[in-house]
Amino acid sequence: MSDLLRKNLENQSRNKMPKNVFSRNELGSDFDNKIKKIEKTRKQREKSTSIRVSVDTANQLNSLVSVLGLDSVTELLGQLSESAVDNLTDDEKIEYKTMKKILDKKRK
Repeated sequence: MSDLLRKNLENQSRNKMPKNVFSRNELGSDFDNKIKKIEKTRKQREKSTSIRVSVDTANQLNSLVSVLGLDSVTELLGQLSESAVDNLTDDEKIEYKTMKKILDKKRK
């Protein structure tokens, strides 16, 4: 009985042939141009990380995002950090840039 089942499977797998054979040359250079265009439009997403804050701080940040009409907390924090850097003294700015370079190298 088991031989009957095996014979059917063997015959089916041997007789199958594809109806059409795919060839890249048939698609032409137009297809290649579309692929290149798609690859160029793909953006590299920045890596993200999480920051632990209290629930109250998270609520404050989310409220500010809503009131200011921003897209995300990331955008809000970016604006806040830029304004904080603008208010630094020259020595503090140099120290900030040095620390940022060190931390950026650490992450890579």
